[in-house]
Amino acid sequence: MTTSSRLSQHDDRNTIRLRWIVLPGLSLLLGMVVGCAKPPQVGAANLDLIEALATATSTQKPELIERCSKMVEERSAQGKLGREQADEFAAIFALARAGDWDKARDRAYAFRDAQQPEVTGEVERKLPELKKPGAAGR
Repeated sequence: MTTSSRLSQHDDRNTIRLRWIVLPGLSLLLGMVVGCAKPPQVGAANLDLIEALATATSTQKPELIERCSKMVEERSAQGKLGREQADEFAAIFALARAGDWDKARDRAYAFRDAQQPEVTGEVERKLPELKKPGAAGR
């Protein structure tokens, strides 16, 4: 076997390795990063904004989108709503204003459904007392 044919076989193995191992792995990693991004949490004080947004997008009323947009701007200016949260609202407003009501509604619902309840302080749970075996009939 000549040197050039050995190099050619080596290149073929690298191409196969790249094609069947590296590329699918990178695709999977990219999909996990991009596809699993969840909408940001807004906190209990701003849940009414998400409900207003869901209503505005489901009824397809531009005046409700504008009213909700003003409320988001006010809370952002007051520091009650973070940049990431305001950006999520803005993206949904943009879809609605462009007339893509279905995508706006779906994204608003996903935003609403991604919210987790806030737990303040520790919750004390008491377990029921266990009765000793045989003590029930005495």
